[in-house]
Amino acid sequence: RPDLALGPDELVAVERTCRLVDGLPLAVELCAARVAVLPVERIHERLAKRLPLPGSGPRELPARQRTIEDTVAWSFELLDPALKHLFIGLGVFAGSFDIEQAEDVCVKFDPELDVLDGLARLVEHSLLMRVDDRVGGVRFDMLETIRMDARARMEASDEAEELRARHARAYLRLAERVFPGHAEPA
Repeated sequence: RPDLALGPDELVAVERTCRLVDGLPLAVELCAARVAVLPVERIHERLAKRLPLPGSGPRELPARQRTIEDTVAWSFELLDPALKHLFIGLGVFAGSFDIEQAEDVCVKFDPELDVLDGLARLVEHSLLMRVDDRVGGVRFDMLETIRMDARARMEASDEAEELRARHARAYLRLAERVFPGHAEPA
């Protein structure tokens, strides 16, 4: 839409949309392509509600790059089975996590898998990122677009309930370490 003029409200919607798609260039481009059929506010609303946007990306792109979901799915399919299990297990986390938390939750999938090595390999595949916490520790996190894929795969797996239980136990142990004597018996 070469004639597109954005007012203050539309600029805010564009900024929020860019944040929702983690600023990923391909995702921003795919959203921009939808301006031909939807106002920018509607694009933001649909993304915020996790609704699909109409159509697909430019035809000259490979199929794996026509939607954000296709790109993440393509990256997932490149993983070996142990890394796929680890990625699915990490879908239980709503935010960042440390190595110990990942081990507590995900070791069940493949006892032979070195979780730290798996985390490093997922970072290399750009499906995970290392973030530093304020006290010098190492944490890992996913972009929201990638987390949505991991969460959907986790919820569809036979292990979803067990993963949620392991996650709850891991964070209960953390709470007991941080606030000793404050946990109430179950």
